[in-house]
Amino acid sequence: MRKIVFICLFLFFYLNKFQAQLVFSNDHKNSVYVALTYYLNTADYKGWYSTGWYYIDPFETRNLVEGNLKDSCYFYYAYDSDGKIWQGDGRDSFIVEKQKIFKIRNADKQYQINSDSRTFKFFRKIDIENKNAYTIRLTAMDN
Repeated sequence: MRKIVFICLFLFFYLNKFQAQLVFSNDHKNSVYVALTYYLNTADYKGWYSTGWYYIDPFETRNLVEGNLKDSCYFYYAYDSDGKIWQGDGRDSFIVEKQKIFKIRNADKQYQINSDSRTFKFFRKIDIENKNAYTIRLTAMDN
């Protein structure tokens, strides 16, 4: 019986190692806040979905998407505690809450800006290309 339990635990941890994940690594001295957007396609909703702010301590790595990375394209926007910004080139904009945790459906639609606390931000595109794991490194050198 012990042998079976041991084998099950081993397989569980071994297989979890290969689970799909989208990881963000804060590779510099300031705390970082990250917003993530992707196209959600479920039985009850189809559209752009924006969520944030994920807090990442200096030199910490955090998994923001676990499980099936079925969407090959994700977008992110990030800023640090000193005001440094990681943003896109102006082509892809999505809505975020300015100062609180959020989950926004139809994050690409103007009508979702229903208060002064929401605004559009330019997001960077991440092309996963059917990879099981993908890591974004936020460094002081990035723009």
